[in-house]
Amino acid sequence: MKIMSKDKEEINVLILQQKRRKIKMKRSIRAFMIILCCFFLSGCWSSKEMSDLAFVTAVGISKDKDENKYKVSLQVVNPGSVAGGQQASVQDAPVTIMSSTAFNPFEASRHVTSKMSRNLYYAHTNLIVIDEELARTKGLYELFDFIERSDQLRETATIVIAKGTSAENVIKNLTPIDRIPAVYVNKMLKNAEDNGGQNIKVTVDEVLQKITSQGREPIINGISIQGSAEEGSMQESIQGSDPKGKLEASGIAIFREGKLIDWVKGYNVHGILWTTNKVKDIVEA
Repeated sequence: MKIMSKDKEEINVLILQQKRRKIKMKRSIRAFMIILCCFFLSGCWSSKEMSDLAFVTAVGISKDKDENKYKVSLQVVNPGSVAGGQQASVQDAPVTIMSSTAFNPFEASRHVTSKMSRNLYYAHTNLIVIDEELARTKGLYELFDFIERSDQLRETATIVIAKGTSAENVIKNLTPIDRIPAVYVNKMLKNAEDNGGQNIKVTVDEVLQKITSQGREPIINGISIQGSAEEGSMQESIQGSDPKGKLEASGIAIFREGKLIDWVKGYNVHGILWTTNKVKDIVEA
């Protein structure tokens, strides 16, 4: 059985390596075509074209109630609520959450389009949230299909695991100070990592490198919600001095063969971070 499991892992790695090469090839061709077009086209983006775009800042991927389907939730910026000047309004939610289901993440994201008046734009997506249950049962391999077929999605985006809650709840949670939740999570993890905390900021590219390399496994930070997830998604929650639902970095997810097997937290995290060159400074109490 161990031999069969090892053979299966090697096959998965080979398949993922092929997909990764295909992704890079597609993006190289796309970049070349864009550069080529620059020599023949002039002008700039018009306000009408910009107004046709829906900027996606975060993507949440989870299992649907139907075990065979995936649920994809998109965090889309509300331009009027985050714009500068008199147009901005703190009374309006800074983001809208749009969700849909399908038999794979890419198709689910496409179904969201039918609910939007604008074209989805992923070039500014800087956070991908994977549901804990999905990471345990299906693993990270399905992430490849979504990335491979989403040309705009950046591999520099941060990836986290929704711990003890759904991926949708994480991206729905509104945050103080930084109004865009995806921006808040990125800054929170970066700050914790830079100051020798027990958390790390991991990109999609780093995860893909690990799961396409024989004998290497990724580690990914967890994000939980302290308090009420329902209240945390309401605008009233961040208008007071004590938000009812708060996003919090919560432990490190450990993987084997692409699937989440355990969580590590506290000072036990330090040893893992040392081995991955993620610790910049540790201050002992």
